[in-house]
Amino acid sequence: MAAVINGAVPNVKNGAASAAKKDAATYAENGASFTLTFLNEGGRARAGSLDVTAYGSTDAGVSFHVLADSGASVFHAGDLNFWHWRDESTEAEIAEADAAFTDALAKIHKGVAMLDAAFFPVDPRQGSEYYRGAVRFCEAMRPALLIPMHFSSKFEPPQAFYAEISPYAKVIHAGPRAGRLII
Repeated sequence: MAAVINGAVPNVKNGAASAAKKDAATYAENGASFTLTFLNEGGRARAGSLDVTAYGSTDAGVSFHVLADSGASVFHAGDLNFWHWRDESTEAEIAEADAAFTDALAKIHKGVAMLDAAFFPVDPRQGSEYYRGAVRFCEAMRPALLIPMHFSSKFEPPQAFYAEISPYAKVIHAGPRAGRLII
């Protein structure tokens, strides 16, 4: 479930559990009030100059696409990924993960024309093919920029990651020192 607040997607701490059961909730904080709109898969909301559409996930929550009136387009995958552990999963588990990811990608591809940037999990805990979902996402969606997430403070993918992603997207991420970006 995604929440939209005054043109942004917040990390809600207080009251999130009770508000999640509703489509919208109004909060007051520091003298200002704001409305949260909660989206399930297929939900849409308008927040200022932004259109937000929630898509499915292959894990918890939803993924979402944000389209600005200016035409800027950003996708946040949340926990959407080709969640498989090639070194540990059975062939049946890998096939199930592949089918779920392929289905989710098809729905996103149908609803999203272009992407300026995409936040997508690149999670080394998955073992030898941990970046496979990101490659498949970029191949299908062709974002101008891929911003990897879920890798903790280390992001040291093999050269194969860059070789496979480079035809589809430029990668931007935090470098080895805090605050340094590598493009």
